[in-house]
Amino acid sequence: MDFLRTDRSMPHITIVGGGMVGISLALMLSKVFNGYQQTVSVALIEQLAFPAPPASELAILPPSFDARSTALSAGSITLLHHVSIWNLLQEHAEAIKDIHVSDTGHYGSTLLHAETYSVDALGYVVENRWLGQCLCHQLQQQKDIQCLSASTVEQCTFTQQGPVLSIRQGESINRLETDLVLIADGANSPLRQSLGIDKVVTTYQQSAIVTNIAVAKPHKGMAYERFTAQGPLALLPLADCDGQHRMSVVWTRHTDNVGGLMALDNSDFLQELQQCFGFRGGYFIDVGQRYDYPLQLVQASEQVRSGLVVVGNAAHFLHPVGGQGFNLSLRDCATLVDVLHQAYQKQQILGSYKVLKEYEVQRERDQQLTIGLTDAMVKTFSTQQLSLSILRQMGFLGLQALPHAKKVLAHQMMGIA
Repeated sequence: MDFLRTDRSMPHITIVGGGMVGISLALMLSKVFNGYQQTVSVALIEQLAFPAPPASELAILPPSFDARSTALSAGSITLLHHVSIWNLLQEHAEAIKDIHVSDTGHYGSTLLHAETYSVDALGYVVENRWLGQCLCHQLQQQKDIQCLSASTVEQCTFTQQGPVLSIRQGESINRLETDLVLIADGANSPLRQSLGIDKVVTTYQQSAIVTNIAVAKPHKGMAYERFTAQGPLALLPLADCDGQHRMSVVWTRHTDNVGGLMALDNSDFLQELQQCFGFRGGYFIDVGQRYDYPLQLVQASEQVRSGLVVVGNAAHFLHPVGGQGFNLSLRDCATLVDVLHQAYQKQQILGSYKVLKEYEVQRERDQQLTIGLTDAMVKTFSTQQLSLSILRQMGFLGLQALPHAKKVLAHQMMGIA
């Protein structure tokens, strides 16, 4: 068994999981610590192989009709600016200028406008493959990040000197000594489970159908969040593709009903979707490939230990209503990097429980508010119970009558609360 790291003269941070959150976190760490003479070494471990670096400048991919997407809040755009990928990413980012929120069968609704809050957009929608390509491209430009792709962590043990990872690379297993392990390997995190960190699961008995549709009229940057008896239905603006006006759809239904919808042909599926949503967004004329996912809220029972932090979906996996999951994780990463930077400047041990507990304390309010709001929206708006229906209508009317309450909601959704 070989050692992947022999130089212990500088602090070392290891990220396990090279998805969107893991790479974003690595880039943030590199950005903050790169200017120091004695820098902090960062390693990124990913089970899958990273794509080969392009021979020249990164080619701008044309939109794909079937591509899945992520909604980025205004706050997330600021964070992506800081790691120097937004200028490239925005080539295929569609602005959300307005958000219309409504409740099926009732008059109550509310409308959020970007111009009301003096921002260019409330958020942007980006295809996942383009977001992933931009993140990987920027990662490959960083000489101070050690990337171990096609590698898996077999074991994580803790010594007096810090964590030690056993990493499988092909047929060999190597050891990596580090000062801090950041777990970012997804909602079903194998490493989190192996360390005995339990997860708390809230099941909604719902599944999401995710797809893209073509609409007959331009969306003009309008996003829709429509609450139905079976769950929320979101339509997000996408860039045009082959002359078609596209929108991304996240349609929440009772799990028992999803199989039948997935089995429909395109024409019948569009008819069901149109009947559920209505015609405010225009006529639905085409649909791409459909995917379905069971929905639940998953929260790690612990987010920090000495030498260890759980982040991203491994820490909290949210219902997609409001599109808050990735945006919340980016805010977590930004705070974590800031706390580690301050600790480094004070010559504190980066993996000490005291330092990491400070991160947890700073993130507690935003996490509780975002997770609580998401969970409450699902439970309140996914029922026809009379008392909750009246409460929903009072909420919509209150948002219209109380500009400050509406502003608080908008700022939370934009990630700038």
